[in-house]
Amino acid sequence: MLATKGFAWVYQGEGDGYIWARFDYRGDTNVMRIEYSQSLVQLKYDDALGDYVCKKLVDDICYKNSRGYYNYIKNLRNSISKQLVRL
Repeated sequence: MLATKGFAWVYQGEGDGYIWARFDYRGDTNVMRIEYSQSLVQLKYDDALGDYVCKKLVDDICYKNSRGYYNYIKNLRNSISKQLVRL
C-alpha cells in the first residue's frame, strides 16, 4: 500500500496473519483481506460497494467483477511485491 501506483489503497486494520486494505473510487469501495505467512501472501475479496461487488466468489477469491477491479488488485499486488523485495 505504500507504493501503490495511481489511486492509493488505504490500511483499514489487521489481525493475526492478515491486513485489511480499502480502495475508494468515485463512490465505489473495495475491501481486500491480505493474508500472509512466512511463505505466502494471498489477496482475498472481503467486501465491496458499487461496481466492485463480486459476481462469482469462490473460496474468497473473486472470479467475476469489473475490469477496473482487476486493475486495482494488480496495483495492490505489485505494491506488495515491491515491499517484499525491500525486506
